[in-house]
Amino acid sequence: MTAIVGYILVILFVFGGYAASGGHILLIFKPWYEYIIIGGAALGGLIVKTSPRTLKLVIQKALGAFKGKTVSRELYMNSLRLIHDLAFLARREGLLALETHIQSPDNSSIFQKYPNVLQNRRLISFLTDNLKIVIVGGTGAADLEVLMDTDIETIEEESAAPQMIIANTADALPALGIVAAVMGIIKTMASIAEGPEVVGMKVAAALVGTFLGVLLSYGFVGPLATNIEMQNQEENRLLQLYKAGILGIMRGLNPKLSAEYARRAIYDGLRPSFEELEQTLKG
Repeated sequence: MTAIVGYILVILFVFGGYAASGGHILLIFKPWYEYIIIGGAALGGLIVKTSPRTLKLVIQKALGAFKGKTVSRELYMNSLRLIHDLAFLARREGLLALETHIQSPDNSSIFQKYPNVLQNRRLISFLTDNLKIVIVGGTGAADLEVLMDTDIETIEEESAAPQMIIANTADALPALGIVAAVMGIIKTMASIAEGPEVVGMKVAAALVGTFLGVLLSYGFVGPLATNIEMQNQEENRLLQLYKAGILGIMRGLNPKLSAEYARRAIYDGLRPSFEELEQTLKG
């Protein structure tokens, strides 16, 4: 929702300021063909530089930005509780006791307590796949850490592709605005004999292309790319949390200590205090 609020503010202040200075709003929207040239060229370029799978990820990430899809504090807290519960079970009954829960998380009494974690299939896959390796054994903590780092790096690269493509599109928009403006000037020069009033209106329409390209780049598409980048960083922190928790379980640490290791991976603004985590785990 914050992205939508931000876009509304951009529209209000840009067009409101223009109107307050005596500008006519309809003149901005009258040359509709400028919008088609810039929007169509940007969309076409976006399709050319992406595979169908990556294009699907771009759409998912963009929709996530509009929905305000971020890692909530509740998800962090439930993740810490889940790490604690799994570590407690492994310490009390042995690592093999985890097998039933990680083979079918949807039917697990432990996972079902944390529905917002269970809904995140990427997290569940990361957690269960690596715990399966812990249960199988034969792998040291250092080797498992390298394996999880590889997994996280792969996820990061995949998540970064949509942000990179959208940022690249934002960079191209001012140039596409110039293309639309030049085409408008060509049209204007062909009508130069029609008099100053007609020529003035056509030049104004052509300049809308330049304005639109810059506005879309720096006011809409560029901020969207940054929003997605921030989403990716938060999702990476969550993976780091689970990585720390899994290593704690593997080493047979006290369940509270496993959760504490995981807590340190959370950004300060969302990280619960030591006392808060302790009280939560007691509850």
